[in-house]
Amino acid sequence: MACKGGQPGATGENLYFPAEGEALAEGLRAFPRREDGAVVLPGKVSFAARRGSRVGIATPGGGGYGKAE
Repeated sequence: MACKGGQPGATGENLYFPAEGEALAEGLRAFPRREDGAVVLPGKVSFAARRGSRVGIATPGGGGYGKAE
């Protein structure tokens, strides 16, 4: 529940998109993968990204204030 009855904010998501043909490091293999091959990362993680890979960060949305109309 958000402050004063407003709607809750959306959750964020941190993703690692490995380069084509990349063998994941052992530490990254512990995290779940999506159907598109992206590795779902926790909120706090350290790893060495390989050339050609990408990191995606979807920031959380803010919750609403007051009664939802």
